[in-house]
Amino acid sequence: MRSTPRPRRFTIDEAREAGYSTQEELVYAGFAKDFKEWLDQLSCIDAKELGLYSCAEARAAGYLVGLSAAGYSCAEALEAGYPVTDLIAAGYTCADARAGGTTCEEVKAAGYSLAEAKEAGYPLPELRAVGYSCADAKDAGYTCAEAEAAGFSLTECRRAGFTGKEVSTQRRASVDRRAAKTGPGDGEGGRAPPGRRASFSVTIPAGVNPGRAHRIERIALRSASLIVVLFSRSGSAGSSSRRCSTARSRR
Repeated sequence: MRSTPRPRRFTIDEAREAGYSTQEELVYAGFAKDFKEWLDQLSCIDAKELGLYSCAEARAAGYLVGLSAAGYSCAEALEAGYPVTDLIAAGYTCADARAGGTTCEEVKAAGYSLAEAKEAGYPLPELRAVGYSCADAKDAGYTCAEAEAAGFSLTECRRAGFTGKEVSTQRRASVDRRAAKTGPGDGEGGRAPPGRRASFSVTIPAGVNPGRAHRIERIALRSASLIVVLFSRSGSAGSSSRRCSTARSRR
């Protein structure tokens, strides 16, 4: 007597190929026992394509790697409760993090480099404020001038690895800017009176070549700035002397 062949047991993958796609269809077709094991074998991308999980459910199921590749946005991940420290492991770039609303402080906590933050569009002064160093700025491709403008001192720039020439050039540029803004005034202490701006002009003799003329002008600007400082100090000292001699005469 011939035995009746046992019906063949289909796998969930074969059921998917046959057209069963949703969780309900698979459970209804008798795959309830195998469903948990099958889910454990699914990648985050497969689970998202099947529509099995929202981002919050994906987090509850333990998914992390491949979260970005599966199509969940960084904003969805953060809203679902993923911490910022998981963003890199989940595959999100710093630009993704910025689009998701993360702050500079959160970006640093997540472990993104300053170079990545720069590419994402975060401003250097804000990155400096949350703890990125001048050396980080240099490694990210910022110039000495940009680093100083963001609030780093020239001493920090030198320690960060900028060359002596770069730092000296920036120091001269800073002096030139201050001199251009100041100039010798005609008010008390070398300052222009309220409502008036101190100014002066430099006359370059005819026939001087442009390169030398530019150097002369720069020297004149620096000298003018120094004169203002010295005049201000001497004015204060003179006032003090006058006050002292008056006090002595009264005694």
